[in-house]
Amino acid sequence: MRAAATRSGEPSRRVGWREIAAAAPDVVVLMPCGFHLGRTLTLSGEIARRAGSGQLPAAHTGRVVAVDGSSYFSRPGPPIIDGLEIMAAIIRAEPGGPLPTGAAWAGKL
Repeated sequence: MRAAATRSGEPSRRVGWREIAAAAPDVVVLMPCGFHLGRTLTLSGEIARRAGSGQLPAAHTGRVVAVDGSSYFSRPGPPIIDGLEIMAAIIRAEPGGPLPTGAAWAGKL
């Protein structure tokens, strides 16, 4: 599994939809900075309406997950460890199977 649109050793950056689609990800984790899980799930509908979203491998398998970025990924401190455990669970999970607190299946794109 490869990480989409990353550059080793560089700071994070805004990634455009074309770049995401070109990466053809097997898993999509929706993690907008500062968004809690409910708001991220609401955003997933907007992403599903983007051209080409249904063609992504992750869309075909249902491996699209929303996470609570605000609580587990956007701030330094001990919750980052919980965030890593959430990411590991997402990678291991069967589509539609149980996910830990802080993550939810976003449905098919």
